[in-house]
Amino acid sequence: DLAPVTRHFLKQHRHGLANLGIIKGILLCQQQPLQYLQPRGFHIFRNLLAHGGGGCAGALGIFEGKSRGITDVAHQLQRGFEITVAFARKADDKIGGVLRLYYGAADTTCAAADIHFDHLLRALNPSRASRTFARAPESPIISPRGTGFEHNATFNAGAIDQNGSVHILYRAMDEQNTSTFGYARSDDGIHIIERLEKPVYVPRADFESKRGSPTGNSGCEDPRITVIDDRLYVTYTAYDGVHNPRGAISSIALQDFLDRKFDTWTEPLLITPDAVDDKDIGLLSDKVDGEYVLYHRIDRHVCADMLPDLSFKKRVSRCITVLGPRPGMWDEEKVGIAGPPMKMTDGNWLLIYHGVSHKNYY
Repeated sequence: DLAPVTRHFLKQHRHGLANLGIIKGILLCQQQPLQYLQPRGFHIFRNLLAHGGGGCAGALGIFEGKSRGITDVAHQLQRGFEITVAFARKADDKIGGVLRLYYGAADTTCAAADIHFDHLLRALNPSRASRTFARAPESPIISPRGTGFEHNATFNAGAIDQNGSVHILYRAMDEQNTSTFGYARSDDGIHIIERLEKPVYVPRADFESKRGSPTGNSGCEDPRITVIDDRLYVTYTAYDGVHNPRGAISSIALQDFLDRKFDTWTEPLLITPDAVDDKDIGLLSDKVDGEYVLYHRIDRHVCADMLPDLSFKKRVSRCITVLGPRPGMWDEEKVGIAGPPMKMTDGNWLLIYHGVSHKNYY
């Protein structure tokens, strides 16, 4: 009976398995086989282990996502995962140092998942650092202060690295919950060495001026910054407290921004439709096939639209779906971009996004 040994091993290494990216449990049971297991993340796998696995002879994980060294070669996917995972049949470690797991997906097809064996062993090492982001111990780096424009909150910042400094535009809220943008600067991205006493961007247009409750949310929210051809563009959510949140844009010459000439912002323009709740606006810094790409969020999905130029004489009208919620996973309710995609040294683009779980965790 391998059950005690297997359970002990997995209990000892469950945190390493989580770091590796295992989010689905497959149980090979001697009693009451779990043919259809639809977990909502690693916590279900952990709970099963904590309760002894229900008389199971062993347990394996199916790897999902793009963790290093992992290649999910199953093609029967729905937004990133199999609807049901059943009966892992064989694990083969004789394929060039690659561990290959064969399994039945949705009880209708055969599928396989690969991982380099040395990557698996490293992930199981409890002394090995996690590959996730680590919160800076100095956090929070910008906090509410005073009785003015940033009395209630300071959050949801955008940033650019220019001339050896990180320049930060952050959303600030006053006592009436009106949102504006504050400015701060850092040499290392963590320690703030300059922070202005007044907002550098305030509501100016009717579509972002307070119309609802005197203390209801309104204003200019969640700035995202993109530099194109020596000009800085800020995309943000404009909200008047009554109508749907909409996407807006303004720009400033990059040198004027660096020289603190914040009175030279262009007049803001709405860039998303009036009747659509549209947020999380971001602009790609390079053209794709001769056109600009604007990211936005409609309902629960990250969308994109193609723009011939940056005049915004016409608002975006399409939702080319880029990302959507994944049922049963940590982002199953909705997703939205954290910031504009960043171009990497290999020419690819890195998009970081936030997701909301079924428990409303961000």
